[in-house]
Amino acid sequence: MFFLALDQSTSATKALLFDAAGQTLDREARDHAQHYPQPGWVEHDAEEIWANSCDVRRRVHHGAISNGYQGCRQIELEAGCS
Repeated sequence: MFFLALDQSTSATKALLFDAAGQTLDREARDHAQHYPQPGWVEHDAEEIWANSCDVRRRVHHGAISNGYQGCRQIELEAGCS
């Protein structure tokens, strides 16, 4: 059994893949742009965040397969990544 965690921080999207014992098997991160429309404000592009989420999920999955983690099937997000 494997567990995928997605972390959306202010500056990046991160994915971590764990085994059933809680050992980290793989991790990926992708930065996203910060937009400052006025002093003290920060905004992010939701489409960029979604694309980054799909990308790090794919990269973690491919890394797991490349590293020979048997039984790691395709990890799907409910809304689907194209």
